[in-house]
Amino acid sequence: MVEPYATKDDLESVFGAANIRDWADRDRDGNPIKIQANIETALKEGAQRINDRFRKSKYAVPLASVDNDADDLLVIKGVNARLSGWILWESKRVEDVPSLPKDYWRKQRTTAEKDINDYLSGALNLNCTLKSAMLSRDDLPEAF
Repeated sequence: MVEPYATKDDLESVFGAANIRDWADRDRDGNPIKIQANIETALKEGAQRINDRFRKSKYAVPLASVDNDADDLLVIKGVNARLSGWILWESKRVEDVPSLPKDYWRKQRTTAEKDINDYLSGALNLNCTLKSAMLSRDDLPEAF
């Protein structure tokens, strides 16, 4: 099971609580259980997209701070929130939100993808566990 890097609060801090509630209410029935389930699913899907992108990188997935410092994953938390908000928005295809600039949606996804690309290219580095650190000398096969 995929654990999200972001929370509902993170998602709401990027897009606003009212927007998230509206986008997650796909049936327009105001059912809080379904709304919460849709938010959790979007957060998990966003995290899965991050993990899928990092799976072939130098980082171990799921991403984890080397020294358990939550600040090491702040950018990833933001990426998870932006991707998850985009997933909720995309499911409703909300075209105009008067309080947001017209190209807001494209910029959110583009920013999330750019952040991931910067880490994958080596332009930025995460203080996270590397795959190479996952292998100890005991894990290495013996020479024939």
